Amino acid sequence: MNTESSYRVEQVKQVTTKPTTKKQKYFKLTFHELLTILCAATVPIAIGIYTTITTDRQTKAAEERRQFDLKQATELQQQQIYNDFIDN
Repeated sequence: MNTESSYRVEQVKQVTTKPTTKKQKYFKLTFHELLTILCAATVPIAIGIYTTITTDRQTKAAEERRQFDLKQATELQQQQIYNDFIDN
């Protein structure tokens, strides 16, 4: 009887105790919480990078247009001075 009751106690312990799963924590956050935060931050970071790259390209294009316009204006001014000199 003693063996049977101790066997029964072991079965009850096995049923009632939950298996322990070790949760790894990074910066006091579980992996799932950390992954959720990273996924939520991905879109704003991507938008920020896209905005920075686009702004840089637009700035370079505007500078190239300005240099081109300045060169054309200088050539036009020189042509007008030359034409005025020839006409007089």
